Amino acid sequence: MAKTVSELSFVNASLIESRSGRRLSKKEDSERPYGLSDKTLGHMLSVMQGFDMELEPEKIQDYDNITAVCHSNQEAIVGGCPSGLLIIWKNGNRAMHYNCRSSVNIVTHGQKHARIYAGLETGEIVRWAYTKDNNALIEITKHKAGVTHIILFEEDTMMISASRDGKMYFWYLTAKKKPIEFHEHQSEITSLQLHDDETKFLTSSIDGEILLWSLEIIESIHVLHRFRGSYGIEHIELNGNTFFATDTKGILAKWSLEDYSVLHSVELPSKVVSMCKSNDRRYLFLILQSAIEFSIKVVTIDKFESEKIFTIPNAHTQQVNAVRAVPKGNKVITSSKDGSIKIWDFDEKYDTYLVINRNIDINCIAANESLNLIVCGDTEGKVEMYTLGGKKLERELKTVTKCEINTIAFTNDLKYVAVGCEDQRILLWHAKGFAKEEWIVFKEHSEGITSICISLDSRYLISASSDRTIKIFDIVYQRLEKTLSSNKSDDNSGRGEVAGHKKDVTDVKVTKNYIYSSGADGFVIIWSIKTFAQLKKFEFGQEITTLCPSIKEDCFAVGGKSNVIKIWWDFMHVPYVFDAEGHEGDVIRLIVYGEENFMYSIAKDCCLKIWSLDQGLILFSLKIDEMVNFYVPKEQRLIYVVLFSKENNISTIKKVQNPLFGDNITIYPPHYSYFFKTYVKKIQSHETKIYDSYWQDYMIFPHCVNLAYSFIFANRPNLLKQSFAQGMKFLKSKAHESPLSWALFRNNSQCADVILKKLSKISLKHQRVIIEAVEKEMNQLISRNLTCLPLLYENLFEVLTENVDAAGKLKKKAPMIAISDDRILCQDDFFDRSSSLHKKEFLEFRMSLCRFQLELGSIESLKLLGSITDCHNSELFKTQLLKAFLTFKWRQNFYILILETLLYCTNLTFLTIFVINSKSGNQSGILSILLLLNSLNLIQNGTKCYYSIYRFFRSTWNILDLCRLILSFFFIFYQFTAENPEDFGLELLTLCYWLKAMGYFRIFNKYRYLLRVIMEIIKDMTPFFLILFTSTIAFAILLCVSQDGISFYNSFVNLYLLDQTNFVIKLDSFENDIVFFLASLLNPIIMLNLLIAIMGDTYDRVQEDQIVADYREMTELILEAEYLAFWRRSNKGLLMYITRCDYMRNLNLEKNQWMGKIKAVKKSLQILEGKFKSTSRTIDSVQFNLLDRFNEVVTQSSILSKRLKDIK
Repeated sequence: MAKTVSELSFVNASLIESRSGRRLSKKEDSERPYGLSDKTLGHMLSVMQGFDMELEPEKIQDYDNITAVCHSNQEAIVGGCPSGLLIIWKNGNRAMHYNCRSSVNIVTHGQKHARIYAGLETGEIVRWAYTKDNNALIEITKHKAGVTHIILFEEDTMMISASRDGKMYFWYLTAKKKPIEFHEHQSEITSLQLHDDETKFLTSSIDGEILLWSLEIIESIHVLHRFRGSYGIEHIELNGNTFFATDTKGILAKWSLEDYSVLHSVELPSKVVSMCKSNDRRYLFLILQSAIEFSIKVVTIDKFESEKIFTIPNAHTQQVNAVRAVPKGNKVITSSKDGSIKIWDFDEKYDTYLVINRNIDINCIAANESLNLIVCGDTEGKVEMYTLGGKKLERELKTVTKCEINTIAFTNDLKYVAVGCEDQRILLWHAKGFAKEEWIVFKEHSEGITSICISLDSRYLISASSDRTIKIFDIVYQRLEKTLSSNKSDDNSGRGEVAGHKKDVTDVKVTKNYIYSSGADGFVIIWSIKTFAQLKKFEFGQEITTLCPSIKEDCFAVGGKSNVIKIWWDFMHVPYVFDAEGHEGDVIRLIVYGEENFMYSIAKDCCLKIWSLDQGLILFSLKIDEMVNFYVPKEQRLIYVVLFSKENNISTIKKVQNPLFGDNITIYPPHYSYFFKTYVKKIQSHETKIYDSYWQDYMIFPHCVNLAYSFIFANRPNLLKQSFAQGMKFLKSKAHESPLSWALFRNNSQCADVILKKLSKISLKHQRVIIEAVEKEMNQLISRNLTCLPLLYENLFEVLTENVDAAGKLKKKAPMIAISDDRILCQDDFFDRSSSLHKKEFLEFRMSLCRFQLELGSIESLKLLGSITDCHNSELFKTQLLKAFLTFKWRQNFYILILETLLYCTNLTFLTIFVINSKSGNQSGILSILLLLNSLNLIQNGTKCYYSIYRFFRSTWNILDLCRLILSFFFIFYQFTAENPEDFGLELLTLCYWLKAMGYFRIFNKYRYLLRVIMEIIKDMTPFFLILFTSTIAFAILLCVSQDGISFYNSFVNLYLLDQTNFVIKLDSFENDIVFFLASLLNPIIMLNLLIAIMGDTYDRVQEDQIVADYREMTELILEAEYLAFWRRSNKGLLMYITRCDYMRNLNLEKNQWMGKIKAVKKSLQILEGKFKSTSRTIDSVQFNLLDRFNEVVTQSSILSKRLKDIK
């Protein structure tokens, strides 16, 4: 069926501003992309202009200066103070502490055991086991100077410590062996870092030396390489085959462990106090020494050479002492002189809120925001109602038997709530009121109910059961209407197949026209809701547990004993199956809502995922432990999830804010969302020129936009190009916007061209979102004259090769063009299969991937034709798709043009009769007919002018016709009103009539081209004629001066005749001879030959673009014809696909014409190449001669030098 595009209203215009900050004009507002409402754009603009960059870290406030800090795997935070205090915090509170003998320099925590190792200024190492059963504290003494660093490895069985005197010790923590001493540094060791493979480690000292040590053999630890810095090294941080080092001057350098060189360095404002890297090695966190700015500096490790260091301001109120990464997650902790410890979480948080908590297994739920109700059924036959806030109502619905409740559904009119039970019954209660007894009971199934659904008009209840049947109940008449089972044959198939399911029916859903059922046999069956006949049957391949169709009936999704969700598109015509992969367990439940086709799914991996079916991608994913079921109300603002704890047999219902319909800005994935916001902010402020592919899958909710929108907003076409090259998705926003519509709205042609170039290189056959975006923005794409649009048009016109006959005889003149509302090719419409073999020729079928506005005379069609008329991109008119479109529109409007031409010919005929018989007496009858015909012409022009005055007066033919009408009415009224009428103005009127008559030749191909040549020649001749007449006037004045008794008029006429090589100038004086010589040389010889050259150039130019010129004229004529169909203005636009069938010989002929031009160009290039080689040889010979001369000069110079020496 044909689909229409309705006009969308725009509200809150005050929210919208253009790129310069001004309010949009009415024209700009009307040309906005379809999906972009003012409110949505206003919100999106605010998002793109910057995020709220405030971080709210978890804060632990103490009263001592904390100089050393670390985090354990047991969620404990350990801090050390200069006073010797060693503190452990748990859950934000001080859990225990210990007073050491001296200042604590370093603290670290064991990764396997709950043990703390602290290095003291007096040289001791304190090992504190702080578990409940063991709170022992051991002091290890060996160092004679303050311990500066400690590292643990080999599952906390070995330790290396370093001190201020340059000594290091290797400790066996479990074996009773003496520590091994190493002393290679001559001054204080400032840093100690273990490599990931635990076979080597790095140390640095204050004298600027960095040592790389081998740890492969414990007994023979030795130095592999010595690095030397310019200044004392303060800190080092290993990162794979590189490491970062900071010195006392504040220089941060990146070193290579492969060639032992400095890769890059940056000078910081001051020296670094502390440094650490994130667990995933993406970021490096720095603390600088400062008395004013107490911030955290962040370096993107992979972009260190190209990206600036950014700052997290106001981290503490006093000097920050230390920064350490938390072992799990993307968190870091900092400590400060202000006595506080802060835990910085750079990830987005998705909170869940408790609604219901019950000591029984909740088997199914349904919620409705309009009724403010949650209905849940358990495994013991209880059905309870709660408010959305979790408050239990005094209403427990009675089911009599203690059977398992399998499914719950509300009727669409919200009058009833229906429940399907394991004891074969279906119960209906009034959703409102306080009745506890059921209102209707259906008991027609022989086994348990597995699923129920309600038709959209709330009349039918459809149920599925383990007895392999589907039953349709009439709620109004409270009776069984139909049973769908495997007991009867499928009459529609004609092959005697068995209808229905062969195993348990697991799920059933209903839309406006279809019933969908799935079974344990792995099949999905589509039934007609009107006739209850089986229409289609699809195989899933595994046992199906859930299915859900789209409300638009364009697809349905199926899940079951597999981690793959299958989506069938266009299932009633040519099905296309898409596999949605993302879950790691069997799929439990699917829900599809809205025109946007959002799908919600959960699986046994306890992940809740939100999908965009149109785009075939995951928008959002949230893992909730112990999740077994969920429900999403139609409003989609909240998601209710059911959790079941097997340990204590407790079911919990929690609610989660749906990020797609929330009010707050949410980033997904949540990892490093703060730094994603920072990157977006850098893009907007043009602080970065680097595309970071790490962020390409990130999305901003609730708008559902990605970085492409930000690049377009900031006018960064290079970044947009890089992003698409590296896999950035063409994402449709929740408001049906696209990067293409966003670029067009921003008047960002460069970004729009980048998008079109990318789309022209990929297969668009199943890219529904892209096709939809192109269809909506078709008018703007054409009118913007984008350079890459022709490439996209060629990609949108697909050559059909599958299931297509290669040869045939067309029924009509080639090319045959047909339109359809779906992409199904019916070859019988184009040729007769029974035609004889010798009449068949090779054919090519093409079908458009997008739809065009093809309703004759509709507003949408006029807009599309107007945008094509305004297009200055000549290459677009050469594309096969636009040719097919214009050819179809030409045939659609051809008879309107013929009728218009016949009307004008009638008018011209009567004028000619009047002119011929103008001296023969009264012709009032002919004048009356002319008045009537010109009145019809006036109405005709009025229909053109009514739609667009600007476009009307832009056409030369319209202006000429308007002048003709004015002269006609003036002449006719003059003839009727004057007592003695004369033929005043008849010559000019006749000229206008015949000039306008020439315009109607444009409806024929051959004449259209000639008229185009004439018009272009006249345009190009305008400057020439200006110069020619200036020259003629100048020589006419000279002739007046040189020849006595001649007027300027006669002189000008004589010179004009001279221009035409017919002169009557008297050559009776020398002055006249000079004027004649100069005038004849300049005007007839030079000027007229120049005119011939101009005409030749114009002809060549028009000949080169003959196809373009032809289709331009065709477009203008089509538009004029559609103006006349004013009675069809109210018709809604008709979006249809275009199919073209043509003989291969016609296509090859067009290619051969181009090949001829290409050969001519190649020949010219070969001639130029020969000239270039000749010139190159000449240059080589000149260079050779110059070299010889230079050598001679050098020889003579050496001889002279030798003679000078001899003389001395």
